[in-house]
Amino acid sequence: METACDAVTLATQTGRLDFLSAILAVLALILGIGAFPVFWYAQVRAEKVAREAAKSAADAELASVRARIEELANQYLDKRIPELFQLYAQIGRETVAEDIANRIAGAQDPDPNEDGN
Repeated sequence: METACDAVTLATQTGRLDFLSAILAVLALILGIGAFPVFWYAQVRAEKVAREAAKSAADAELASVRARIEELANQYLDKRIPELFQLYAQIGRETVAEDIANRIAGAQDPDPNEDGN
């Protein structure tokens, strides 16, 4: 321990200890000021990575939802197609014949012999 005290005493007497303190103070100042851009870069980079991760997760979920919607729509149509086909067939069977349609249309036209007043 005596050697260490002698080295500190010698450094103090020759001015080396003040020089070392000044160098350490400047180094601490540089590191302190340099920390701000590093922090800013880390923050921007973290936000970018988080945004990309969130977008990829949302895209994957959207694709999953779209596939599920398509599957449900196909299931619904598979169940409803026979019923819809029967309804359209019934509409086709219940259509009015052309001669009946002409008589109905003629009945709705005003008679040219009648006075329209």
